[in-house]
Amino acid sequence: MVKRLVLPRMNPNLRFLKLNALAGLYLKRVLNRHTFLRSKGTYRLNGVFFASLLLLSGAGQAQETVRVMFHNLLNFPDPVPAGRADTFAVIADYVQADLLLVCELKTAAGADALLNRGLNVAGTSDWRKAAFVPDGSAGGLLQNLVFYRQDKLALYRQSRIKTHIRDISHYVFFMRDPYLAGHLDTTWLDVYVAHLKAGNTPSDAADRSRMVDSLRTYLDQQPPGRNIIFGGDFNVYSSTEAAYQKLIDPYAPIWLRDPINRPGNWSSNPGMADVHTQSTRTSLIFDDGSGGGIDDRFDFLLLSSPMIFGSGRFGYSVGSYKALGNTGSCLNQSILTCEPNPVPRRVRNALFYMSDHLPVFLDLDVTYPLYNGLENAVTNGGNAPRLWWDGTQLWIAPDQDFFGSLEIYGLDGRLLGSTASLTLTAGSRSAISITNAPRGLVLVRGTAQQGLPWSQTVSLLPGLP
Repeated sequence: MVKRLVLPRMNPNLRFLKLNALAGLYLKRVLNRHTFLRSKGTYRLNGVFFASLLLLSGAGQAQETVRVMFHNLLNFPDPVPAGRADTFAVIADYVQADLLLVCELKTAAGADALLNRGLNVAGTSDWRKAAFVPDGSAGGLLQNLVFYRQDKLALYRQSRIKTHIRDISHYVFFMRDPYLAGHLDTTWLDVYVAHLKAGNTPSDAADRSRMVDSLRTYLDQQPPGRNIIFGGDFNVYSSTEAAYQKLIDPYAPIWLRDPINRPGNWSSNPGMADVHTQSTRTSLIFDDGSGGGIDDRFDFLLLSSPMIFGSGRFGYSVGSYKALGNTGSCLNQSILTCEPNPVPRRVRNALFYMSDHLPVFLDLDVTYPLYNGLENAVTNGGNAPRLWWDGTQLWIAPDQDFFGSLEIYGLDGRLLGSTASLTLTAGSRSAISITNAPRGLVLVRGTAQQGLPWSQTVSLLPGLP
């Protein structure tokens, strides 16, 4: 039995990366008046909505990882061989991607088959797809599409860029940020998918360049600083080709970058063997696709410069870019005979029969802010007791005798729980239950001796103070 290689990726559960030296992620002194007014279902504080009081204390952030994969599906779902959706399920289960970009998808029925038999299988039901749209450029049969896990991403809109060969697809996503109610700043992601003209003649290269010109005209009209993934089968043979140079032009309004930065002649070059993606086969099977073994780099995932530099919400996880199954010693070989190989034989069998292209994938670290950074002048006249969350209950432990009340609010201003009066001696502790406790931070507002107010935030995430 072959032991499955666990591909490196971050735990999908959100976790905190940074805490300030004093108290971690706390909101400081958020009340300058002590009466909340309930208006239109939202709690107001001195005429300012509760959400505007959220303060970024230190460098509090939460992070998760999104795995992105591109795959040329080779005339899918043509039955050569039959059951290729089930074949793809082996690849998908192994890679565990969150966002899938594809080309050479021919029909809406094929898109449905890939979704229902290739992705939402073995107990998984989170995958969704964009709408399948017939080609609007030259009326070709080979289409692009994206599939995505709806627990991490939501599709906002989709459009297409017409070229003289075939459409380039554009999809706009937003991340399902669990802290959005707190900071009110949506994290957007633009995804482009292309299948540039195949062939190794000067005319073919000119066609690829013209297609990229159409993309560049469209990109230049987009706002700067966007988080962009551009994936596809580019069919380029070297980094000097005009189409590739136009894509990575550093002087363009939107600078796309190659994460692995391996310029040179890719075709049949032993020094580039580790980046090759075609062909998985040394000879044709079922009279479809290409043979010749693994000797060309046609398949790419490019990222906008903020994602490479990590200057925004997304950051490329260095070293995560892979051509699945290519160990760097597969030149001119079939993926089946490329040994030794950490990718199990059953997965390489699936790669061989699914397509003549290897999929490429990478990981993106997504960093969410927790607050919107707005601060109000506030007062805090009381001594706050120690508060912590044990996973099921909120605990209170005063350093001095305590008599007062508590109110617990979510980041959206909802009252989650309260105590009319609470009496505790110094050094004692008491537990408070919170109904439908949210995953994140809550604001605890209280009064203590002589009615003096205090406020504090408490994390309801496991393992945080």
